[in-house]
Amino acid sequence: MKKLELEIQELKKKNDNYSHLASDISTYTSGITTFVAVIGLIFTALKQITDRRVEQQRGFDEKFSKIVEFLDSENHTDAGAVLLMNFLKPEYKDMNSQIIILLLSHLRKDHTEDVRRLLIIGFLKSLKIELSNKNKSLIDFSRTHLAGIDLSGFNLFRAVGVDFDMEKANLTGAKLEEVRFQNVNLRKATLHNACLVSAKIKNSKLEGARFQGASLQGIHFENSKLEGAQFQGANLCDAYFYGASLDIAAINTIARNVEKLRKNIHFDKEIEEKITQLKKEAETRGNRDTRND
Repeated sequence: MKKLELEIQELKKKNDNYSHLASDISTYTSGITTFVAVIGLIFTALKQITDRRVEQQRGFDEKFSKIVEFLDSENHTDAGAVLLMNFLKPEYKDMNSQIIILLLSHLRKDHTEDVRRLLIIGFLKSLKIELSNKNKSLIDFSRTHLAGIDLSGFNLFRAVGVDFDMEKANLTGAKLEEVRFQNVNLRKATLHNACLVSAKIKNSKLEGARFQGASLQGIHFENSKLEGAQFQGANLCDAYFYGASLDIAAINTIARNVEKLRKNIHFDKEIEEKITQLKKEAETRGNRDTRND
């Protein structure tokens, strides 16, 4: 009898264990089902996002192709420029590199003044978007027609370009460190307080350009035309003027700067002699004025 009772108790324990095991399996299976359902929802959401992006890109490509077609046409160029404005928004920043390349390509062509004005407006908006991107592209101004453009305050670090026109451009306060420009037209451009440290602007037309208060340390002006340029208060330490043409007006604005702003400037011998002569004349005038007082 005792043995029978023990066997019954043992059977009950086994039965309880089986019940717990079944319960655990049920709970585990339920958890797996829930997990699979969640994963399914995530994949569905990701697919919808991907499909939406693909559809958006397809729509952008179709509209962009139409804009390119209009810009290349003889009769609808202005319409193409206007339509392009719709894509100059932060939400299209991922496509902005294509847009800025398109604008620069058309700013290299001959257009009517009205169309060129629209293209410049679009370029400035696109440039602001591009400069806000982490992986911004290098700005190449080569062969563009940008006379009178307002780039004041823009960060154009390491921009490049050959044979482009920025006559009378406003570059006040612009950041132009390490730019590489060749054969450019910057006549009468305004560069007050601009930063051109280690810039190279060679073989260029800079007559009447205004550099008052600009940071020009280490700049290269070799073989450039600088007649009438103004350098009052500009930091010209270690600047290079070899082969550059300067008239007496431009030389005067350099010679009258305080010594600390014109240390180690590199001139041709003829210009160096003129600078030395002007400094002596200034000292003589200063001494004469002191005696008269």
